[in-house]
Amino acid sequence: MITSHEAPDSWNVEVKDWRQANLLFPSVVRVGKVFGLEEVSITRRLGEMSESDFVDVIKQFRKAVT
Repeated sequence: MITSHEAPDSWNVEVKDWRQANLLFPSVVRVGKVFGLEEVSITRRLGEMSESDFVDVIKQFRKAVT
């Protein structure tokens, strides 16, 4: 879950390159809020996360599930 409404959570990962990702506001990935989404439910692609931000999210996710 990516949101600009940052709730205090130690699992949040800041999206440093939020403008490059085509986000309107500084945002965080809420690693503690994981949900499934079928590909057919995706109506459009808004942007793409930078590789460095994605690596940070994956690292935090791995910590969360171990």
